[in-house]
Formats: sequence, C-alpha cells, structure tokens
Amino acid sequence: VADDRVQEAVDVQTEDLHCQLQGLDSLEAVRRLMGRQQLEGAAHEFVPGYEKELQHMIDRRLRVLSPEEAVRVRAHSTVVSMRMLLGVKKDGRRKARLVLQGFKEPREWDTGSNVSPVAYPSTVRSLVFMGGEETDVLSSIDVSVAFLQSELYGPDETPRYVSYKPYAGAREYVFQLRGPVYGQRSAPRAWYSTVTQWLVQEMGYKQGRNEPCLFIHPVTQHRIVLFCDDFLCRGSREVSEKFYTALAERFECKDPTWLSVEDPMTFTGMDISLYTEGEQLMYSMGQGRDLGDFLHAKGLSEEKLRENPMADKRVLTDTAEISENQQSWCRSVIGGLHYYARGTRYDISYAVSRVSQTLVNPNRGTVRALEQIAGYLLKTQDFCLRGRANPEVDNIIAMCDASHRGDRLINNRSQTGVIICLNGVPVMWRSNRQPVTSLSPAESEIYALSVGVKDVRLMGWVLEELGVAVRWPMKIWCDSTGAISFKDDTCPVSKIRGCFDYREDWVEEIKAEGKIQVFKVKEMNNLADMLTKQYPTYKFKARMQQIQECGRLMIR
Repeated sequence: VADDRVQEAVDVQTEDLHCQLQGLDSLEAVRRLMGRQQLEGAAHEFVPGYEKELQHMIDRRLRVLSPEEAVRVRAHSTVVSMRMLLGVKKDGRRKARLVLQGFKEPREWDTGSNVSPVAYPSTVRSLVFMGGEETDVLSSIDVSVAFLQSELYGPDETPRYVSYKPYAGAREYVFQLRGPVYGQRSAPRAWYSTVTQWLVQEMGYKQGRNEPCLFIHPVTQHRIVLFCDDFLCRGSREVSEKFYTALAERFECKDPTWLSVEDPMTFTGMDISLYTEGEQLMYSMGQGRDLGDFLHAKGLSEEKLRENPMADKRVLTDTAEISENQQSWCRSVIGGLHYYARGTRYDISYAVSRVSQTLVNPNRGTVRALEQIAGYLLKTQDFCLRGRANPEVDNIIAMCDASHRGDRLINNRSQTGVIICLNGVPVMWRSNRQPVTSLSPAESEIYALSVGVKDVRLMGWVLEELGVAVRWPMKIWCDSTGAISFKDDTCPVSKIRGCFDYREDWVEEIKAEGKIQVFKVKEMNNLADMLTKQYPTYKFKARMQQIQECGRLMIR
C-alpha cells in the first residue's frame, strides 16, 4: 500500500512537471544526454532522476515564464543557459543535476565578493586530535543540495534570467532565477553567508576570525568545523543531538553520522575511526579507500609496490618529451596527489612538491616519478594518522628545516619543511620550494624559520579559537645555529648581513620578543627534515618510524 502511494505521488509530480514545461520529452532528452556524456545503461533508468531534478529546481529556484514573458525578457535582458548533468552514485542510483553555465554569467550579477572560505585541513585534524572531555563525541552531517537552500534574492535586486533547452531542436524554456544555483559564481558564497548567519545570530555560536569556518558555542563548548555543506561536530551527544534537530528544522539534511568503535565515519573523503589500543581509546584518520579509487581511475592501480615515494632523485632528469594527452594526465594526477598530501599523507609531501616543479612542461621523468609515488601509495594504502582520543592536556611540537640547494639536478632553489604535531599527531605540515635562491645554508634556514614562525603563530591562534589552552610564547625547533643567531641577533657582523633588509616585516616578526621561542634540535631528531630532501629507503623508513613513535611517546 505504501509503495502504491509513493508511486501515485510520483505520477502526480510528473504530471505537474509536464504541465509546467509543455512539450517536454524526458526520454529523448536523456537519450541525447547519455550519448553526449558517454554514459552506459538504459535511458529510462535516468528519467525519474531527470524529472525529479527539474521539478526540484522549479519548486526551489525557478519561475517558469510564459512564451510572451520570455520574448520580452530576451529583448531587454541577458539570459544565461543551463545544462543538465547525468551521473551514477556509488550505490548505483541514477542522478541528474541542472547547473548554470557560469562562464556565460554576466558580471552585473555579482553584487559583492564571491570568495567562499573552506576549513583548513589542519583545523579538521586539530578538532579530531585535540584534548577534550571524555563525553566528547565526534559526528558529522551533510546538508542536502546546500546551494539551493541559501537565501532567495530580494525584491530590490536585479532580476536574473536563465534558460534550458533539453536538446537541439527541442523547445527552450526561460525562467526567472529566484536564488543562487549550482554552477553560479556567487552560489558558494551565498550558502556560506546563509549558514554563517544562522549559526551566529540564531544559534549563538562564536565564529573564528583566523579560521572563519570554525564555530564554538560559548556555553556548551560545542565545536563545529564547516567544509562547504559538511559539518564536523565535537561535543557531548546530548548537545550535538539538539544542534542537529535545530539544523534539520532550518535546512534539509541527511541523517547525522556518529563515530563509535563499531561505526567509523567519513568526512570529506577522510575515514575517521575510533578503536582501542590496550585500555586506551584512539582516533585514526586516513584516506585509503578514496586513494584506492583515485589510483584506479588514473590507471595506476597495478604499479610495482615500493617502500619509498621517491627513492631515486634522478628520476626527474629524464626530460624526453611526451604527448599532450600524457601531459594533461600528469597534471591531473599531480593535482589529485596534492589533495592527499594535504589531507593525511605528509609522507608524500616532498615527493609531490618535487614532481610539481615539472607542471609547466611534464616529461617522461614526470611520468616515472608519478608511477613511483603510486607504487608507494599502493604499498601503504592503509596509512593513517593515529592519536589518543580526548587527552587531558594538549601538547604542541613544531619544527622547521631547509635543504640548501638540495635539488641541484633541477634548480638551485632550497626547500622549506615545517611540521606541527598536536598531542603527538602531525596536524600541519608543508614542503615548499623557496621563492628565491639562497647563497648559504644559513640563509635558507632563515627563510624556513620565517615560514615556520608564521605557521606556528597561525596554528596557535586557531587552536585558541578551538578552545585549546596555548602557552605563549610558542616554541619552534630548528637545527640551524645560524638561524637561531639571526633570530636573537647575537652576531651583528654576520656574513648574512646584506642578504636581508632588517626593516622588512617578516624579519621583525622573527625577532619579536614574547611571540615565538626558537630552540636547537639535532638534525637526527628534526622531524621536518623529511619534508626537505630525498631519502634513501632505509633512512625514510627510520624517519617515518620516528614521527609515529613521537605520537606514542606523547601518549605515555
């Protein structure tokens, strides 16, 4: 009986759609789209999703214009075309999405900034591995079609018009756009403004200033990290349930996911798990499943397994030319690897940074390097960040390093490496080529220290906004006596004089008292060292073990 009622409602909705869009031939439109988008399967399987999307857009965002209105609008206003995209979800369901062709959108539609921030990956990791109450529970929720739930356009705003033509030769329908839609430049910002206003003004959350996608309630200490339409929350189960109830009353949402020992959860492609190690509860965060799918999609799932992402630094010296298609493939793979290197895979950061130096003109060496990295990722697909759940006290360790002209086979620039660990877990790291050529090891270390100081300060400010008790001045370790001497200004006749203008802001920031303290660490104990140079396999594995043992030492 229930199935009959559902089918009856679907039939009524379909009838309404065809009354609103007279002459619509959904089956023919889907057939044409499948051919153009090279999709396999039966066309009738996509028709329900296709019609549901059209009706959904009309209900939420589009006002259908009569033929007479359409003629008048076309004579005096810009009408931007829309297109339908078909796809298959992971569970096999057929979906459709009607999007604006943003490249045709006129500039007068922009009424302000279209920049929409997303949370730093380091903020997501910090929320998971920071200290907290034993009652803290991690959970997440996804807002459905978030961009279509932002505020509608006001009556005083300039009218916007769009059109949709199902296929060549079909009737073209013209609509007035009632609010932002997918594909529109302003849509992400409109959603961000809508949800931020609701969180701050109606729910009473305090928004971070250094991390604008972080929200914390001053009374309940409930914390939220916003990543577009995904919420990662931390707090007691009771408080989180109340928040989700209020969220569902304001926005259309999917069911929340609660992290437990039995049930892991996924947040923006990262799998977060809760497990026991002895009598201690532990969190882990990895990207193994998503990484496996990526390597398979790029044709790299059968590479030889390796224990080092770049055991031979000479691999990039093979400058033989490759085809344009191969160059496009290289750029696509490198872009994907950056996502994983920023997410949880600090172990490939240097290798990805190094191979990225060839992005302008990828060559055969680029292909070989990517194959080596893929082989290492296949070998270590289960790699995760691991740390104690809800430690009582937060401990922060920050280190920086540089390799002076460490890659002479490619160029003479030095490499900067920074790593920051929270409670023994790496939560922030970087491996970047320095912007200028350093004349000495001390000069390259000073540049690295300046970056490290900036990263540590920002990390400290964000952690404070998270509610972590940060002890100032924060500490950073480096293995360069010259950089420490420069910071303390203990050698006024140093050979470094003339390399830097002491009046520049970044120099004064390094030397500022009470902000950051710099300490000496032996090179063999500098965790940032692996982010600055290529290691032979035995040394790479030893350094990885050292970072992982740092976490265990912090637990004990």
